[in-house]
Amino acid sequence: MRLYKAFLHLYPASFRKEYEEELVHIFRERRTQAYNPFSIAYLWLSGFVDVVVNAAYAHCEILRQDLRYTARTLRRAPVFALTAIVITGLGIVQILRPFRSQTVCCCVLFRFPIPIGWCNCGSAILHTRVSNYPHPIFMIGAD
Repeated sequence: MRLYKAFLHLYPASFRKEYEEELVHIFRERRTQAYNPFSIAYLWLSGFVDVVVNAAYAHCEILRQDLRYTARTLRRAPVFALTAIVITGLGIVQILRPFRSQTVCCCVLFRFPIPIGWCNCGSAILHTRVSNYPHPIFMIGAD
């Protein structure tokens, strides 16, 4: 039963709080009725698939409700919505500004080789400038 209760943690907390006891009770009843090893395996497999599918549906339903609420709230205050969107966009641009496309492609995707004397490999983020390379080089997780 502990494994089935662990599966139930895939559900949203609000759903789990309301229906966990009932789901465990139903699964326990089905488990006591299954004697054949194949039927027990089928019960666990179908229980796991059922939990995964329904948990995904429950999460999507909560997301849909949250998005509808957000859209309704933003329609009531369009100036606030525009301000929030612009400020968030500016913040994202400023955070991602150092990571230019050439730098990301060369260092992260293609593992651009950096001579050993140019970096401190103990640091988590390395920012260095190569004399003949126009953009800064970032190595993330250089440990």
